[in-house]
Amino acid sequence: MIRIRLRLALLGIVAAVILGAVSAPFLYASFAASADPALAQTAATDTPTPSPTATTAPTQTPIIWTATPIPATQTPIIWTATPVPATATSAPTATPLPPGYVPDACHPNHTLHQPCALSTETDVANLNFVNGSTDVYSFLLKGGRQYRISAAVTTEGIDPSMTVYLAGATEQPVGQNDDVTIGDPSAVVTVTVDADAWYLVQVVNKAPGDVRGKTYTMSARSIGANSATNVSTPSGAGSASTATEDDVIGNAYDVAHAARIVWAAPYDMSMICPDQRPGACYAGRHTFLLVNVKAGIPLAALTYDLGAGVDTVLTLYKPDPTQTQESPGVLPGWRAIAANDDFVAGQTLRSQVRVTPDWNGDLLIVVAPSSRQDLPPAPADSRPGRYRLIVGPPEMKAVAAVMAAQGDMPS
Repeated sequence: MIRIRLRLALLGIVAAVILGAVSAPFLYASFAASADPALAQTAATDTPTPSPTATTAPTQTPIIWTATPIPATQTPIIWTATPVPATATSAPTATPLPPGYVPDACHPNHTLHQPCALSTETDVANLNFVNGSTDVYSFLLKGGRQYRISAAVTTEGIDPSMTVYLAGATEQPVGQNDDVTIGDPSAVVTVTVDADAWYLVQVVNKAPGDVRGKTYTMSARSIGANSATNVSTPSGAGSASTATEDDVIGNAYDVAHAARIVWAAPYDMSMICPDQRPGACYAGRHTFLLVNVKAGIPLAALTYDLGAGVDTVLTLYKPDPTQTQESPGVLPGWRAIAANDDFVAGQTLRSQVRVTPDWNGDLLIVVAPSSRQDLPPAPADSRPGRYRLIVGPPEMKAVAAVMAAQGDMPS
């Protein structure tokens, strides 16, 4: 029994040895396999040590740093914008230079081909020679009168010399003057006018030295009537014209005899029929006028200073070759574009029209009595039939002054 047990024990030992020898390779492989992940994990944890390649983070730092100038460059933009309101607010506080230090209102007017048109019967002050020693002006002088044209020195240091020409005939001067009297450098020329015409006045400074701050005053004032009793026909008027001192246009009774007028000049006119035969002006006196216009430039035409019995109607016509009809108020070759009877109904009898032409060329103006009848008798001291007309852009000084002087302008 004991031997049997001993034999079984030995057999178990032998079996264990054999089993261990057989399974040893398999256990080794299993152990190696289980060890590989650990080794891999160890390798993974060890590899970051060379990850100084992550020092790319410092290369990102300059990127973030270079981005910071963006608001920095925006800051000067905001700063430079601040002077805009600063200059705007400072502009009204700027002190203007006194007259004579900058070009005057007539500049540029230094040649006979580029005069500055001035009104008569008024003083035009603060003129200067800052931008040249020669100035040229133009005046519309009425026939049958004498005019005193003056360049009066208002400050020392300039010496104007004056030469007067009839426009269109500048080869021969009408008059010249340097010093009006000894010791007075102002220049004065007296002109006797036979017919309505434009005159050119050339003013040259003869004084040396700096002209800044030194000014003079221009004027052309009527000082009396011409010895001639008749006034010549204005340019463009028909042969039947009967111009007088109170009617410088004369009998411009249709398109063919229309009188040509200019901008910003006041015209003395009359509603009295120039033909004394009964029924000669059966529909009242109509006066036809032509004035040059420019496209896009507004033009105002108005009657004013109405005498006894005058009630005007203004009608403006544009050239229209397609218009062939003819009837009262309808003219061949012309198309009516604007008209006015009483500018302010119930307050005035004068007329005023404003248009903006869309063409270059002539505008036809017809002035007629509102009643379409000849004037009734009226006392002579009321200057019956008399009225005035002015035409031109409303921004021109002479036109604006006339419009502003009318007490019937709507408020």
